[in-house]
Amino acid sequence: MQAKETLWSVPSTPVADNASAFDCFGPFCVLGVASTLYVVERQSMKVANCLSGGHPPQATITFVSCTQSKLGGDNSQARKVVVASGDTHGTLVTWILHEGQMLNVLNPHNRAGHRQETSPRDSQGGSSVRSICWSGTDSRLLVALYEKSEVVIWDYLKGQPVWQSCLNPKQELTHMVRCHLDYTCLCVTNDQGLVYVMFVNESEEEKVQLVEYQISASDSKFMRCQFGMMENLLHIVLEHTLIAFDIDYGIPIGSAVLPRKYSAFQDILAVNFQGQHILCSHRDGSVSAWECNESKSVYTLLHLVPTVSFDGFYPRNKMVQVFADKKIHDSEFGDKIQLLVTTANEEAGGYLHLFSARDFGSLEEIRLESMLRLLPQQCTAFALQPPGENGDSNQVALGSNIGTLEVVDLLSGQIARSFRVHGSALLGVKWLRGNLVLSFAVENVSENAFKNHLVVLDTASGKKRVVRGGAGNDPSALRGVRTSKSGNHFLLIFKNGITEIWRLERPSLACSRIRVMNLPFTCIEFVQDIPPFFLSRERATTLDGSTAGLNTSLGGLMSSAENRNARSRSGSQAETNSNQGKEILLFALPDRSLGAVEVSGQTKKLRDIKPNFPVIDASPGEFVSALACNEQNLIVGTSSGEVKVWSQSKDQFGVYKLANWEGSVRKIISDPCLISSDFLVLSAKNMFHRINVDHMPLKIVRVEGNTPGTEVLDIIWSKNCLGRQYVTCTRDGVFIYSDQAGLASKITIKNILLDPKMPDRLAMYMQKSLPLTKSGGGALLDQQYSSEFRSMAEGLELTDVEMQQAHESYRKCLAELTGGQNGISALIDHYSSSLASASLGSLDCMKLLSSNFGRTSEEFDFWAKLADTLNNVMEGNYGGVGCLWDAAKQKAKAAKSIYWHESYTGPLNATKRERRVLEYFVLGDRESAIAFLLAASPDDSSSFYKDALRALGLASFRLTSPAEMTGAESFSPSQGSANSLQEKASKVLSAHCAGKGDILSSIVMLGLIGRNLDAVIQLQDVGMWEHAATMTASYLEGDQRQEALERWALHVIQAQKNLWRGLGILLSCGLYVETLEILNKEGLSLSFLTLFDYIERLYTERGREHMLGSERFRTMKKRHLIVMAKRLCNDN
Repeated sequence: MQAKETLWSVPSTPVADNASAFDCFGPFCVLGVASTLYVVERQSMKVANCLSGGHPPQATITFVSCTQSKLGGDNSQARKVVVASGDTHGTLVTWILHEGQMLNVLNPHNRAGHRQETSPRDSQGGSSVRSICWSGTDSRLLVALYEKSEVVIWDYLKGQPVWQSCLNPKQELTHMVRCHLDYTCLCVTNDQGLVYVMFVNESEEEKVQLVEYQISASDSKFMRCQFGMMENLLHIVLEHTLIAFDIDYGIPIGSAVLPRKYSAFQDILAVNFQGQHILCSHRDGSVSAWECNESKSVYTLLHLVPTVSFDGFYPRNKMVQVFADKKIHDSEFGDKIQLLVTTANEEAGGYLHLFSARDFGSLEEIRLESMLRLLPQQCTAFALQPPGENGDSNQVALGSNIGTLEVVDLLSGQIARSFRVHGSALLGVKWLRGNLVLSFAVENVSENAFKNHLVVLDTASGKKRVVRGGAGNDPSALRGVRTSKSGNHFLLIFKNGITEIWRLERPSLACSRIRVMNLPFTCIEFVQDIPPFFLSRERATTLDGSTAGLNTSLGGLMSSAENRNARSRSGSQAETNSNQGKEILLFALPDRSLGAVEVSGQTKKLRDIKPNFPVIDASPGEFVSALACNEQNLIVGTSSGEVKVWSQSKDQFGVYKLANWEGSVRKIISDPCLISSDFLVLSAKNMFHRINVDHMPLKIVRVEGNTPGTEVLDIIWSKNCLGRQYVTCTRDGVFIYSDQAGLASKITIKNILLDPKMPDRLAMYMQKSLPLTKSGGGALLDQQYSSEFRSMAEGLELTDVEMQQAHESYRKCLAELTGGQNGISALIDHYSSSLASASLGSLDCMKLLSSNFGRTSEEFDFWAKLADTLNNVMEGNYGGVGCLWDAAKQKAKAAKSIYWHESYTGPLNATKRERRVLEYFVLGDRESAIAFLLAASPDDSSSFYKDALRALGLASFRLTSPAEMTGAESFSPSQGSANSLQEKASKVLSAHCAGKGDILSSIVMLGLIGRNLDAVIQLQDVGMWEHAATMTASYLEGDQRQEALERWALHVIQAQKNLWRGLGILLSCGLYVETLEILNKEGLSLSFLTLFDYIERLYTERGREHMLGSERFRTMKKRHLIVMAKRLCNDN
């Protein structure tokens, strides 16, 4: 059964191993619960989808990570969200989020060359997955950290490993994160202070580059890290210390000690886009906000919010885990901090809370937005509410391992009510009638003494009636409960073979035992009817306690504890009184013979129906383990895994055999609606099969079943206004699936916001000012095309048929968005208010959409700063104030780094000293660079004289930036032989220095002759991209700055795989043509059209020439218009 068929699901509470199984994407969060993933819409806290079946049922998901990918497909297709999840057995599973479709299963045997065992469900015993990160072009590579310090890089589309290594066999690595600036840079750490920085390349020659560091962590047995505002800065938390670590220098540049009155650190939840603020969680569930500033300690504690400050917690709630959306913006609309907190309640299961704060400075004002009630950590039993007068069942009752009974509404998928019924796990739950639920738990008093607690609960009033479990003990534990269709009778089955029949009296709800049977039943069930071809023509015999007329196997074994004094009553009188309310018990005995008796609703006597059942043919030692029966079929399951079906005739039967590893047939469920000839089979290994019986001739076919990774504890059929469903219970929660063979269901299975085309559709609706709420009269806009809709259709050049399709899609979208609270309700409200005031432009729409659906902060930043960037570009100010790449901010960031390095008092080797000089030089602070070079005496340093020459070269500079140059000051080969000789000599010396790795001397020589662009390029060529960017901001302008920034942007896009950051750099230097070409290549149609139209309008309004009117760009635009038209029209 595919997860995409899920109508509703109710998750259980995450277990301890699920602590890191969480990630956010757009309006959704993906939460791991046991071996299942739940997709939860954050704002409304509704389960939008569930992903199950990929992981072994005994495994627990340990880590979850999401990305966006084209999946190697056509650029015209919308990008899809891909989820990767790893578990305690070492299995990695990749999924398509919106479809619930499993892409690939990457288990230890894919990389070890082992063949899978016979059972696809069996545990394969791999090492647990510690962490997962995405890398490579279009996130094609999946990097996984396993136990025993093993790192494997997978090509997840091919399902093959491309690199694997044990980084450190002596120390266990525990944690891995990816740099938010360079998507190829990863950091792997352990709790003893070991740090590996990995650079993942797509080339086969050198797949991974490794650099190892050691952090002093003697007073801590815990360490987590996260990248900061620069690629070389790591934020590291120990138990009570926050450390800023420079990976270029390999040194700590500052630290802050957590006051002892606060609980130890647990993790770094998020670092904001500018890297200035850090959000940390603590072991007691509290959250702290820190500011990264120019101080010796680097960090300043802003706020620490204790657990008791979180509004909305219930008494006795225990904090399990705190998560955060790592995409935090510093802007007007997107600066909200969102925390998701899972809690466990000892009495009533768990909760998933959504808290929010306006920004880091107001963290103490955190408030509860919404919450989702979770089931207890383990469901132990469940039962469906009997159909009402219209044949519908709308509720299901679930028993838990903590003694609670949860009532779930099948129409909404929400927990309607919860009751504390028993003090220990509920072992059985059965719905009697109306609102009455029967449940039992067992308490082991001593070796041969048990207290069987049996309770009838009225779920409407909450009143309980204790049937059993008061004074006195039983010699055997209760094993199971069976209830009749009417709910008037129930059967108690004990482990020692004793079986009791009870009756529920009306209207007092008193329960009375009417018979005790000491029979070795291997299976016994209440059934509705028996096929007429099995019924005997002989007159059925009434059983009054004398055992006459029953199968000889029953002789002497049946007694009636309550009716011993009434054995002289007339059998004929009993038969007359039992004509009303008859119910049938079908049973099997150890010799595989079958029998059936009728339970009267008026008397305490049983009547042997004497059906002409066959003796089940099976091997010695086997027995009948499951039974089901209706007017058409008799279905028998055996301990060997055989399912035998008699239909239309007592002489002909068909056989369906389960796989050997599935074990015996545990349960058989007939179709209660009698719509189809299908029935459900559960095996001992919790596999589910749907079997279809074709009568003419008799043929048995398996129609569908659960995937091997889903462990079904119980399953039932239900029917209500949503159609027919399966309701399945697993240890991970409850799932309600659409029955594909039933009546057509009108419900939309997948959440509209999971559709990968939805962000583009919403953006187009917003940009064309289409309303996304109901009209004033309350009716949807379904009568005629509005002027706004016609304008959109004309812009996309839609045909009449396409207009009809697009309008129908728009109406469906509108109905979904206005149907209640959803994950983007805040976005819709913001858009609607802006629409009313006509204050929302096309860039604002993209900003809203990227804030809600975008994966990275860079994407949001691109649209938020696009207007200011283009205004600067049109004035020839590349990298001006407010640009996507701001030269002033680049220099300020470098200055902050210099301050931290100056605060470091430890020793520096020659390489690190040269880096210090380089920092001053690229920032334009030659005075500090010269002072640093000349600080040592000739006796203190072997490189003193080389440093002196470098200082002399720096002192010979006559300019700091091209803006300060005059014609007389400019260097040129034509200025004289002295300058010409100096240039030649400097070029030769620079080349020699570069060849020997002396980058500092090389760029000083180039700067000495005014070759600042060459110096920047040389820094780029040796991988010092941040230093090159700072030197660009300090020394280059105009065309030279544009050339340097273009090289950097292409590196960011092609090598570091950070598309939106690279596009921002390109646009900041005026290269809008190259930006559009990359958007075209990447297939980002909406982004291409929005940027194209904005640039074209801006340049036209200001009377500037542009290249967008060329045939090439018009062709590009036409192609993307076609793509957008398809996305608006196609609902598939």
